Amino acid sequence: MPHRNSSPSVRQDIKQNDAAQRARTAESGTASAVAPGVIPRSSRIALGLILVAFVIIRAPILFRHYGGQDEEWYAVPGLTVAQSGIPRVPYAPSRRLDSCFYKVDEALLALPPAYFYWQAPFFWALPAGYGTARLASAVAGMIAVGLVYLLGRRLAGRELIGLFAAGLYSFSRVLYFPAITARPDILCGMLGLAALWLTACWQSNGRRRTLAAAGAALGLGMLTHPFAIVNCLQVGVWVLLGRRGAGLKQRLQHFALLVGCALAAFSLWAPLILTHTELFRVQFFNNVLNRSGPGLLWRLLVPWESLAYHAEMLLEHAQAIQLSLMAGGLLAATALAWRRGQ
Repeated sequence: MPHRNSSPSVRQDIKQNDAAQRARTAESGTASAVAPGVIPRSSRIALGLILVAFVIIRAPILFRHYGGQDEEWYAVPGLTVAQSGIPRVPYAPSRRLDSCFYKVDEALLALPPAYFYWQAPFFWALPAGYGTARLASAVAGMIAVGLVYLLGRRLAGRELIGLFAAGLYSFSRVLYFPAITARPDILCGMLGLAALWLTACWQSNGRRRTLAAAGAALGLGMLTHPFAIVNCLQVGVWVLLGRRGAGLKQRLQHFALLVGCALAAFSLWAPLILTHTELFRVQFFNNVLNRSGPGLLWRLLVPWESLAYHAEMLLEHAQAIQLSLMAGGLLAATALAWRRGQ
């Protein structure tokens, strides 16, 4: 746990901060009494220790492990972006119109490209290889750990809860594998956490620029992987429910601002699409939009088979103990939020 890695003085400082925050919470009646812009020195030390442990247990695998599933497709485009500005897979000159890899040697548009542009600076600084490509995922994972801490302290109003959440998340199976793999999953998840944290900040401060930043994070998430639709639904419902005292017109204005900023960020893909229209149509449609099984609409109406399949995958990935902790934490946090009127 995070506090076990800290010195006695650090643990004492954290407990004192928590006591002060509980006093402020009792006075205000909300969990937002924690000072949003001030991170105590003791918490910075504890979070730093968590991140150091994050690096220590992952570094050998990042640079020594052979290529894993799909890494031959996701590690190379970042290198070509660093060289020419265009994501490509030069060694796969496919010309099959029914393949999502059609002409990927010219440009890769089967998925949104933000992850490849995120990788490029790492290839500018370090030698080409799987380790450099994976380092981009590891850095995104470290940022995600920090965002979990910020979310925990803001929603619960206690430093210790934020640090405890960050520690559990850092050592969990659901973060361990994505953060050592050259895939866009963790960058998408990190941007989703950023959107959730910014939305929580907006609910407290009511600033439009904070909500606009949340929308931009959602758009960049969609520019990384279609899974970001999940975060869009979460934040969209949150914003529509609105801040306390907001009328229907104000809620719709907030929602329009969120959607507009998300679409503006997502539109950054447009120049690449317009210069490779045929490749986008073949690759993206074959990979994402074409029918698979009963079709997307039917799955939305009757989702049970898909939910059962993904529940089985989640159990295999997270394992029973950690999955039980996640489910229990979700139920407990929901109950606490309900009692506090959040």
